Amino acid sequence: MHNQELQNTDEYYKVLYQRMRTLLTERDGAAVGVTSCVHGEGVTTIASQLAQVAALEQDRPVLLVNANVQDACSERGLSDILAGHQSVDSVDPDNVICATSVPHVSLLRSGTTVVGNSHCTGDRFKQTVSELRKTYPWVFVDLPPAGGLNDCLTFASGLDGILLVVEAERVRNQVVRRTKEQLLQAGAILLGVVFNKRKNHVPDWLYHRL
Repeated sequence: MHNQELQNTDEYYKVLYQRMRTLLTERDGAAVGVTSCVHGEGVTTIASQLAQVAALEQDRPVLLVNANVQDACSERGLSDILAGHQSVDSVDPDNVICATSVPHVSLLRSGTTVVGNSHCTGDRFKQTVSELRKTYPWVFVDLPPAGGLNDCLTFASGLDGILLVVEAERVRNQVVRRTKEQLLQAGAILLGVVFNKRKNHVPDWLYHRL
């Protein structure tokens, strides 16, 4: 990627972060989830980039959470907390949270345990987020797709806001509307839709002359 493209990308996420902040009641911190209608729409990239921008802008601890708890990994993380294998009110950073290469940004992994959807899981997730906010003013949650009855809908009401990522020219309008309704019915506060991977069908040399 060329330097100009990198600068444009950085600016894109800075603008997205600032617009997101204006929609939140608490401007100095919040727990924000990022989800999509289907897999592969860029949720992980957008969540991690927002975490980096928040850390840079605020110069304060930021936590990125991998909430894809059905995808168990070899390291303890969120699913172990939700399953009760790790205390909610005394989260040990050495066990479940790791540093990243980005200053002030830490990562809470998905965890080693597969947990099922339940009302109790949602309540425990909300408790966990509340405890994490005591250390990390900004928490960005990489959620699974909301286009179905899954953990995203279980976790939605435990967050201060949700960004819905929609990949250009991939997902039909009906699917987006249905996903939006599912999120709202689950108690989510929908901050907005992020239109991702927009294809520019006009050549760059002509686009800049228009």
